[in-house]
Amino acid sequence: MIARSIPASDGGRRIAFFGLFGVSNIGNEASLRTAISVARRIEPNADLCCICHDPIAVEREHGLPCTAIQMGGAHEHLTRLPRVLRAAAWPLMELARWIAAYRFLRSVDVVIVPGTGILDDFGERPWGMPLSLLRWSLLTRLTRTRLAFVGIGAGPVQSRVSRLIFRLALSFADNCSYRDTGSRDYMRSIGRDTQADGVIPDIVFALEVPHLEPVTDTMGVGVMAYYGWSNSQHKGEATYQRYIEALTETVKQLRADGWRIRLLVGEASDERAVKDIMGRLACKSPEVNELVASRITSMDDLIGELNRVGVVFATRYHNVVGALLAGRPVISAGYAPKNDWLLEQVGLREYCQSVEDFRPSKVVESSRRLRKELPVRFREISAQTNEWKLLVEAGFRAALASKR
Repeated sequence: MIARSIPASDGGRRIAFFGLFGVSNIGNEASLRTAISVARRIEPNADLCCICHDPIAVEREHGLPCTAIQMGGAHEHLTRLPRVLRAAAWPLMELARWIAAYRFLRSVDVVIVPGTGILDDFGERPWGMPLSLLRWSLLTRLTRTRLAFVGIGAGPVQSRVSRLIFRLALSFADNCSYRDTGSRDYMRSIGRDTQADGVIPDIVFALEVPHLEPVTDTMGVGVMAYYGWSNSQHKGEATYQRYIEALTETVKQLRADGWRIRLLVGEASDERAVKDIMGRLACKSPEVNELVASRITSMDDLIGELNRVGVVFATRYHNVVGALLAGRPVISAGYAPKNDWLLEQVGLREYCQSVEDFRPSKVVESSRRLRKELPVRFREISAQTNEWKLLVEAGFRAALASKR
């Protein structure tokens, strides 16, 4: 085995979490927070660190020493060159990243990819996050570092190249589990042998949160700055406008049906959607001030808002996760099957629509049914998520069980 250059300071193993953290995505940060909490319970002497998008932001929020996914040492300044020169310098930059990552991993015992939908290409091209994941995964093999994917989401992946990259990245894993059977089935459908792979609930369900009785006259509406699968504002502005128009009509009809509305977000970029909806409703109704759109920057903020509602209508996956964590039934307008896969596990599959063509009238009809069933749904969902906490911890124990 190659010697570690930086042993854990207190005699425990050095564990590094890898993911798209530090991008103001509430779900991703909640996944990292959960992983830190569970790892500290399992291995209290472990030396924890993180490989992430924005080390400064993650260090500030989670208190971990961090390094950048795209670490490249002295050559990283080449990313600021004009496009033509940057393309010419790309091989040098990529080599620098491989060398820097290799040196870092020599000091690490275990790399854990904790949750998130890391195995899809929503808003990603092959040479972005997919290539970065492959780089770090392959290097764990060269440095004899244990690699585990814990409760990850997978699919869809539209790029054939990205599908190949993801299969290769997972081939270096010592342990792999998915957050639902749909993710595992998807990886099997694109060529991965999943016989040894497990399924556990989304790891965020291991968070401890307050459970308050649902507020029967108030509905949470989770909005998103949705531009289509490319997640490009330039390419998807027309898609965004259609989505906002449908959401505005939905809120209007829900209010007419007697619901008070609290708007929810999943990351900082969603504030645009909040402002646009509020602006459109202000033109149509003087009662727009009855809407509440509190500032949400963390899962704690989100849970606080969810505890002030009874039913949730949402697009973002981790708005759905947060709602279930708070015991709230959900109506979904998802942009990928992951919402449907999750809600099927709590008997809410019939309340799923597509973000591209959801019908406001059907949302209203669903909300009426769920309002009548709220006490029963609250107890059932709360009981299910309590069971999921234990399964998540078992998944982490399996990931950390042995050394490579």
